[in-house]
Amino acid sequence: MQSILGVLIQNTMKLSLVSVEVRNGDINKAIKVFKQKVIQSGHIEELKERKEYIQPSIKRRLEIEEAIRKNRRKVKREKLLNGVIKKPSKS
Repeated sequence: MQSILGVLIQNTMKLSLVSVEVRNGDINKAIKVFKQKVIQSGHIEELKERKEYIQPSIKRRLEIEEAIRKNRRKVKREKLLNGVIKKPSKS
């Protein structure tokens, strides 16, 4: 359990300023590039996270639950690939 928490705590994101140069007066291209850079930098995700305060204990619990879900999906995917279980048929 401790190893999962250690990995989750280490995955904090450092944000940096985003700037775009307007070339040849093409503001539409600059806006498009700016939007892409903002999304890639993680500013949008940071804003969504800060919208409301989440207590550290609840945050840890949610992160552990997400890790468990990811692991279950991974195990199921591996079983499907190895032929241990059959893919459900759509009826």
